[in-house]
Amino acid sequence: MYRLSALAMMLLLALTCYGQDPLEVSLNVSEVRDTEMDLELTVNNFTNLALLQLFVFWDEEVLEVTEFVESAPELVGFIGVLPSQEQNPIFGKVTINWAFDGINAITLPDGTAICKFTLQYKAPECSTTEFTIRDLGDAMTSPSLIVDAQILVGNDFVPIGVADVEPLPFQVPGVSCSTSTEEEEEIATVRIYPNPVRDNLQVSFNNHQPNESSLMLYNEDGRLLSSNPLRHMESNIDISEINNGIYFYEIQDKGIVVNQGKIMKI
Repeated sequence: MYRLSALAMMLLLALTCYGQDPLEVSLNVSEVRDTEMDLELTVNNFTNLALLQLFVFWDEEVLEVTEFVESAPELVGFIGVLPSQEQNPIFGKVTINWAFDGINAITLPDGTAICKFTLQYKAPECSTTEFTIRDLGDAMTSPSLIVDAQILVGNDFVPIGVADVEPLPFQVPGVSCSTSTEEEEEIATVRIYPNPVRDNLQVSFNNHQPNESSLMLYNEDGRLLSSNPLRHMESNIDISEINNGIYFYEIQDKGIVVNQGKIMKI
């Protein structure tokens, strides 16, 4: 019988006390104008939260961020760092950080917009990009630079995880741009759930038949624990034999990483 790590025990306590689901973050284009557009980040399950860290990416050759606005006054100390060579050497990225003030953790209603930023078009009309929320750099070697959400249990920070965020495509508007449904249906998406997970992890491909695909599972030190073939649109991965804790995963298709993130085994 495996021993629970201290982190897993705190997570179980948090889930028991609060019934806490992972934080859900949505990317939404709120307004499109002639030369610029606005992007909003909204949240669900923002309950008793004490810490938040997100990284938003896009193609900076297509869009350039010009303004960042905090939308939730409850989040005292909320920081949005715009791309710059000095502070964010990776261009096309907004870093979002917030930690509670040391007195009270924060709860926000579902659907609350926590920030908005304005992006100006740099590329010609019909150029495309997509907004993603993902880890900064290589999460295997930089565990402190990962998408993260934590609640407060007593005096301890306990991670609850952030649900996978579907990429949000965007096209610079133009009268001759193609937006055919057939083209959109060719875009493959991958979903991995539930998270946190107990014994069985589900991997679901949308609009794509897996071809030489696999799920690679790593521990917090970056050591490969298992490589699991994915042969169907829906696959079940048995992880009942691994210890409780936090793990990183990659989903590869023909050797190309099409999805990555972290899971919690409880």
